[in-house]
Amino acid sequence: MHLAVVAALITCSYGTKRNIKCTLYGLPDSANKSVSLIHIRADSTEDTVHYLWSSFYLPSVIVARTTTNTNVSVDIQKLRTFESGAITFNASLLGFKGLTISKMWQLSYETDTAEILDASKIESLNLVDFQWSKVTNKTLSCSDHAASIKLNAFSDSEIFSDKGLLELEVCDYFKR
Repeated sequence: MHLAVVAALITCSYGTKRNIKCTLYGLPDSANKSVSLIHIRADSTEDTVHYLWSSFYLPSVIVARTTTNTNVSVDIQKLRTFESGAITFNASLLGFKGLTISKMWQLSYETDTAEILDASKIESLNLVDFQWSKVTNKTLSCSDHAASIKLNAFSDSEIFSDKGLLELEVCDYFKR
């Protein structure tokens, strides 16, 4: 079974040129798991959009819009133990949203048409039971105009294909 899920987020308003920078935070866990958080900063002349993607526990994202001189601090130890103050901003936010991906649907099909002709071939996957691979420089791609993260689950290849992939992408949507 193959699974590819792509989530694309466009950095704020159409026509805003942004410069993208990535920072990867990680902490080895005693159970041979890892805590990974990626901070993608998208700067324009007017504001900054911060994307904070976490592969710890459930894939999650915080999207925050700030002034251009606002910085983010990450305490990975607090994030790992779900304490408040794990992620802080040094100035007030102009706006923010958060999203946790708790469930995915896996489609099993022989050809690459992705047509759903038989509903029995769709399998619901509860992501709380998954162990996500550590985000590394090999699974994080970052340029001045785009960033993408690839996460593989490795908890059970019977349920989730070892060729399965959750890919998240942030891009500058400035019309060049």
